[in-house]
Amino acid sequence: MNLLFLIASIIFLGYSIRYSYFWWFQADEYAKLNKKKRREYRKKLFFMPQTMLFDFYDQNSGFEIGMNRGVGLIFLLVAILGIVVGFHGPF
Repeated sequence: MNLLFLIASIIFLGYSIRYSYFWWFQADEYAKLNKKKRREYRKKLFFMPQTMLFDFYDQNSGFEIGMNRGVGLIFLLVAILGIVVGFHGPF
């Protein structure tokens, strides 16, 4: 049993649950907040390459939410796998 890895995995699981909850159950608020922040960044960072895709995400907020939900599930699975490895070890 690796106690340090187990504690780190539990903290990572809590972090993942927090953001996954936000993406799964408060998706409309998340999309509105991101749209507002993108408007601010567009004014400040006019010539930056990161601003090119902002219109795509503004028009297709469902894609952004779905992508974030998928990433959230991957992080949850990695955290759970980390907890199992923390208990049993890698071999």
